[in-house]
Amino acid sequence: MLEDLNTFIHSNPDARELKRAVAVQMFLNGYKHREIGESLGVNSAFISKWTQRYEAFGVSGLHLAYPGLVGYLTDEQLKPLLLG
Repeated sequence: MLEDLNTFIHSNPDARELKRAVAVQMFLNGYKHREIGESLGVNSAFISKWTQRYEAFGVSGLHLAYPGLVGYLTDEQLKPLLLG
């Protein structure tokens, strides 16, 4: 199970998901909550929550549940705005 966690960490660009995964990885590698908290700037509840989610759902439990807002413009409408 740690293999999928390592793959997730090395391939994930989202900082929030990465922090969750690293906290879980550190805990599973024997670090204490205090050490993880000092390293990552998180509290014990954060570590417990994401470790439990990982144990229950695997890597998919670490993903963001909120996908963000859906844009109103189509790709064609966005293209001129992005090109400038």
